[in-house]
Amino acid sequence: MTIKMEIQLLELNKHLNRLPNELINIILSYICNPQPIELRKDIVSYYETKRILWEIYNLRYHGYPEYRKNEDLYRFILRIINRDNANFYQKLFFAFIKRNYMLRNAKKTRIKQLMERINSQIITPFQINCFWGLWTPDERDLFISIQKQHPNHVV
Repeated sequence: MTIKMEIQLLELNKHLNRLPNELINIILSYICNPQPIELRKDIVSYYETKRILWEIYNLRYHGYPEYRKNEDLYRFILRIINRDNANFYQKLFFAFIKRNYMLRNAKKTRIKQLMERINSQIITPFQINCFWGLWTPDERDLFISIQKQHPNHVV
């Protein structure tokens, strides 16, 4: 161990000793029980593919208003979720939305109301990120590959 690492550990230990024991136990429980590898892969995929996605759309929509980029990306994501079908309220769509743990038991009418409210607002990166987080790493990779195949395609 280097001297620099020893100094950092001593510094960390000094700060940890100031914390209440209950908080130290919570921190240690996370250190001793790391998240499952699939969850960690999903988190890494979310951030890496989201960065790539925004790079693609920032290049594609350079000079356009922010709302235009957000709306087009949002609409394209919905098209992919719904397998390019014009009727957004199909079995596949509801199954996808129910991946959200807060909506897993929601009735179709509740999901329709939620989507109508989202669709009546100005689309922001927040809405896009919510849908992006529901995809699996493979689905995100597929979406990115579609975007890379059609770099000048604007929905």
